[in-house]
Formats: sequence, C-alpha cells, structure tokens
Amino acid sequence: MNAKTLWWIVAVLVLVVIALWGNRFQRQLVTPEVIETAIAQAGCDLQQTPCTVPFEDGNSVTLDILPKPIPLLSELQLNVTLSDPAMHVDPNTTGIKASFVGINMEMGFNWTTLHAQNKQRYQGKAILPICTEKRMQWEARILIDTPKGVKTAVFPFYTLKKYPTKSEE
Repeated sequence: MNAKTLWWIVAVLVLVVIALWGNRFQRQLVTPEVIETAIAQAGCDLQQTPCTVPFEDGNSVTLDILPKPIPLLSELQLNVTLSDPAMHVDPNTTGIKASFVGINMEMGFNWTTLHAQNKQRYQGKAILPICTEKRMQWEARILIDTPKGVKTAVFPFYTLKKYPTKSEE
C-alpha cells in the first residue's frame, strides 16, 4: 500500500467520524435526552388555579397561565416556579421552554422560551390558536434543561371556544 492510498483511507475515516459525531450532536440539539417526565395529577385545573407537578427527586414545577379562564387567540402570561433554586437549570442552554400540544387535534408547533426572573421564577408569553373543536384538550409541557438532560412537566388542560352572542356580532 502506498502513502497516497493510506492518506485517502485516513481522510475518509476522519470524515466518517466527523459525520457520525455531527449527527449525534444535531440529534441532541433537536431532540435532547429526556431524563424524566412527570404529569400533573387529575383534578388540577389550570383554568382555575396554578398546578404543580412533582418529580421523583422531590423537586416540583408549578405552572400558572393568565388570564383565567384561558382564552384563545389572546396573549397569555406563563409563570413557572421551581420548588428549589438549586434544581440545576443548565446555564449553557436556553433554560426553560414551554410547548403547547393539541390532544384532540394537531395544532402545529407552539414553543416559547421562558426567561428567568430569579433562580426560581421564569416567565414568558404565548398565544393558543383557535380550533374548530368547541372544547380543545391541550398539554402544556414545561421543558427544563439540566446538565444531565431534560426534565419535562406535563400539565393537561382544556380551552372552550366562545361563540359570539347576538349583542357581540
């Protein structure tokens, strides 16, 4: 085997390693590893009150969506509170994101980044789209980037589509 062939083999192997590493890195950016998902217990109604989701390690996340009742096509204020300021939000990431997922109808991507007010409180804004369903089932998903991976708190809720009355038309 001559030197030129050996250099080609090394170059191809280096490119393969770079491609594999790049693919793995890209997957982590697009779909970070979720290390835990916790779901709010039945009976918590975000239309009426804030809801809290506990994680296995004893920490919890509280979500409040304002105004109440939760309207469609209007700006919402999202307030997230972590039970422990040492919950280890990774400072090398965007920190905390909120996602809204339509359950009884696909509603597309609806993501927002929440901004730190202090080490325990995060706020952001969102708008829920209108749907043809009178009662729309949703999941608000709060994704917390930690150094070990993403913790997800899931908050099921619903919205009601209002129909204009004669006086509003």
